[in-house]
Amino acid sequence: MSRAIKAIEHHIMSRTRPAVPPVRSQTRRGELGLQPSAPRLIAEWQQRGPETLSGYALHKLRLALAPSQSVITGGRLGGAMRGNHRSSRHAHWQSDKNRVGASEMELMKAVLIHNYGGPEVLRYGDAPRPQLGNGEVLIRVHAAGVNPVDWKVREGHLKQLVQYKFPLILGWGLSGVIEEVGPGVSKFKKGDEVFSKPDTSRDGAYAEYVVVSESEVALKPKSLYHVYAAAVPLAGITAWQALFDVAQLKRGQRVLIHGGSGGVGHFAVQFAKWKGAHVIATASTKNQQLCK
Repeated sequence: MSRAIKAIEHHIMSRTRPAVPPVRSQTRRGELGLQPSAPRLIAEWQQRGPETLSGYALHKLRLALAPSQSVITGGRLGGAMRGNHRSSRHAHWQSDKNRVGASEMELMKAVLIHNYGGPEVLRYGDAPRPQLGNGEVLIRVHAAGVNPVDWKVREGHLKQLVQYKFPLILGWGLSGVIEEVGPGVSKFKKGDEVFSKPDTSRDGAYAEYVVVSESEVALKPKSLYHVYAAAVPLAGITAWQALFDVAQLKRGQRVLIHGGSGGVGHFAVQFAKWKGAHVIATASTKNQQLCK
């Protein structure tokens, strides 16, 4: 876990631009009033192609997907979204469509990578809609979290641990609505609002749909909009594992939490306080009030 903490600290310190906070919607109940069939990545923006988004939305989404880059080129998402979506990298999907017929292969929109690299390898385009297996649910994504593991996978830092197959969809924190349940699923039904931290060895949630094992899904609290719920699973689980699975924190103990206002840190502060520990947290001056 110390390696994970150091990796998170390295990520925070190496970025000259602060992480992008969740953006509140301008319309009632967190909805943006766009077509309901598309996913809302980060601030529940629905992906209808870079050309259809406003300049402000492009800027915010670009920062969320690649916080180390800030320049938007030619009205698109710069290198992160630039390129022909029907390039040779999609040739095998196109040949599959030709072979089985477009009507037989259901497609969805997604942000994918076809090789390791920087933000420029992110591509927005078509991907096969995932198929259900035993004990799995199909979730229509309303919001996807962006976490340090995303850029670590994208840059190839975890390729010695997990042998990913390309093209790959990133994003392992999400909130959405169950679209379909597979054989053997008993805890959920179609229409349930849920959030999840999927298996990081599989495709993630930068997409319209994602398939997740039933055991990795929980009902979303009604008090949380999807865009906020998507930020909970991965960071929350990381904080819980550090405090209780590894450190075995107990009531009355003292615990020092660095980065107490960060994604993992602010969960750790609350968990430790809930446990009855004496909590000491570090944070920048402007964020100290958040930790109290």
